[in-house]
Amino acid sequence: MGLVFLSMLISGVTHAEITYLSIGTAGTSGVYYPYGLGLAQLWTKTVPGIQAAAEITGGAVENIKFCHKGETTLGIAPNDLAHMGYYGSGPFQENPQNIRGMFVMYPNVLHGVVPKKLGVHSIEDFRGRKVSLGAPGSGTALMTRLVLQRGLGLRFSEFRVVRFHFKQTIASLNKGKIEISFFFNVMRSRRRGIEDSLGALCGFESLFAVLQRLNRGESAVG
Repeated sequence: MGLVFLSMLISGVTHAEITYLSIGTAGTSGVYYPYGLGLAQLWTKTVPGIQAAAEITGGAVENIKFCHKGETTLGIAPNDLAHMGYYGSGPFQENPQNIRGMFVMYPNVLHGVVPKKLGVHSIEDFRGRKVSLGAPGSGTALMTRLVLQRGLGLRFSEFRVVRFHFKQTIASLNKGKIEISFFFNVMRSRRRGIEDSLGALCGFESLFAVLQRLNRGESAVG
């Protein structure tokens, strides 16, 4: 689940009866920034005395750290990452973050995207491939590590790893500069977000759709 949380260090900056709120989001090409921008516009328009702004950041991990330090008032992150921050685990090891959850945004899932022509027949076929695992500090970067390394037992040293943000990943797939990419995003992205963003890349499909077919004993090619 995507989660909006707030810093317990500050409650916003107040000047002349106006309270200024900053919302940590991510890069402009993903989902968090337009979501945060929409929140900022809604609160500014409908809540008397509030002036809110969406801030471009490196993503979910940075959002939690910025909120903890009081550099932003609110932030956006997956709920499991916020849980790690609050209890001081994962990338926040032994450093609990002073944050509190506000509300759930939407279900988040990890999407894998691969060209149909790549010939992926099992998860073992990741080895030696050039893979985008998400920008540093992003929820995608954390979740790919948890799923691929801890869940599936793969080592990043077995891939040719790049860490691109959403827009750069799409462009690199389009140009054939990377072979596999991951997005930790809203569930509808499977159709409306990622696949639409790929545009002319109608030859791409969900990696996990391939693996599901293989698991059923079907051909990897749909």
